[in-house]
Amino acid sequence: GELVRKTMPSAKHSAAQGRLREVLGDYEGSGVRRRPGGWWLLPDVEVLLEQARLPVRPDLAGWLRTRMPVLPDEFPVTLRPDWVCEVVSPKNGRRDTVVKFQDYARAGIPHYWLVDLEQTEFSAFWLTDGHYALQAEGKPGDTLRVEPFEMVELPIGYLFGGRRSA
Repeated sequence: GELVRKTMPSAKHSAAQGRLREVLGDYEGSGVRRRPGGWWLLPDVEVLLEQARLPVRPDLAGWLRTRMPVLPDEFPVTLRPDWVCEVVSPKNGRRDTVVKFQDYARAGIPHYWLVDLEQTEFSAFWLTDGHYALQAEGKPGDTLRVEPFEMVELPIGYLFGGRRSA
C-alpha cells in the first residue's frame, strides 16, 4: 500500500472539473430539460474499488441509475463507477495517467476520461479485454461526441477555459 496525500486542486483544475460536469449535466436528468438522464455524476466522491486497500477519489465519477438507483449512504461508495474522469494536474500527472489508469482498468470501470491541463488535451478511453483503448482525443477547437455521453457535444476548448458556443 501507498499513502498518497491528496493535493488540493488549483483554480484551473476546479474550473475544468466544474465545466465538464456542467456540459454533462443533462445526463443526470436534473434541471429543467431532464434529458437524456440515467446517470449520477458526482465530484470528488470516495470509492473503494474491489480488491483495493484504500479508496480513490476521482475528480468526477458516474454511475448508471440502472446499477445504482439511489445514492448510497455508505462511505466510501463500494459500487464501482461506470465512468470516471481525472483532471490531470502537473503535480499528480503520473498518478492520474499511470497508477489510476491501471487501477481503474483492473476494477473494470468501462470508461476513463483524462483532461490534461498542462498539455491542453482531452483523452477518452474505453475498457476492452481488461485494458483501456483510446476512444477519442481532442484539443481546444474540437467538439466531440464521446461514449458514454455521446448525446452531448463536448466543446474541448471550454474545458480549458475557452468560451462555450451557444
